Amino acid sequence: MTKVQTAIVQLLAEGSTDKEIAYRVGTSYRTVRTHLERLYERYEVHCRAALVAHVLQEPDRLQESDGGERSPSQRHEGGRD
Repeated sequence: MTKVQTAIVQLLAEGSTDKEIAYRVGTSYRTVRTHLERLYERYEVHCRAALVAHVLQEPDRLQESDGGERSPSQRHEGGRD
């Protein structure tokens, strides 16, 4: 998982909403939704609770890789986020 995806899962586990996660991670609501959709596909789950449960069962997943993580300045280039 990327650093942002890791943060998203941790915030989900705390009970944060998508809007709260977007604010705390420093990205848009839509970007959070996209990360969640990709994580659902990756771990073959269909809801937030299942994603958190699945990832927490194998804590090493929280440290797998940076997945080519872009820096904050790169994330905002071109106005995409």
